[in-house]
Amino acid sequence: MSYDELLRKYGYTMDDVDKAFREKEKKLKKKKYAKEKHPLEDKSRQRRVGLFVTLRQSDNPLKMFIMQELYVGKKEPELRIGYYIISKKMLRDKRKLSLQWGQFNPNFPKKDLKELLRRAEQKGIL
Repeated sequence: MSYDELLRKYGYTMDDVDKAFREKEKKLKKKKYAKEKHPLEDKSRQRRVGLFVTLRQSDNPLKMFIMQELYVGKKEPELRIGYYIISKKMLRDKRKLSLQWGQFNPNFPKKDLKELLRRAEQKGIL
C-alpha cells in the first residue's frame, strides 16, 4: 500500500500531512524545554532547548527528522537526533492524523543524514 493509499483509506491527503509537519515546526520554534526520559531510570527531566533543524525523509514523506540542541547547565549544548512520524496506529484505531516522537534508532537514508548535517552546519548548530 502506498502512502497516498494509506492516507486516503482514513480520509487524509499528503496536504494534511504537510500541514501537520508545518504546525509541528511552528510549535518547536516556541518551545523552551523538552521533556526527556532517562533510559536507565524511571524519571524524566526537562532540558532547555536551543536551535533545531528538520528534514522530511526523502523516501518516507510520513517521517521528519529533527536535530536539536539541548542544554544541561553546560555552556556547550548536547545534540539529539530524533524524528516525528505519522502514527499508523492512531490512523487505524481513531481515524486521527497524529505525529509521534521517536528518538531511538532513527534510520536515515545516507543522503538525508548528509542533508540534515548540512542544514545544521548552515544554521550554526555544528
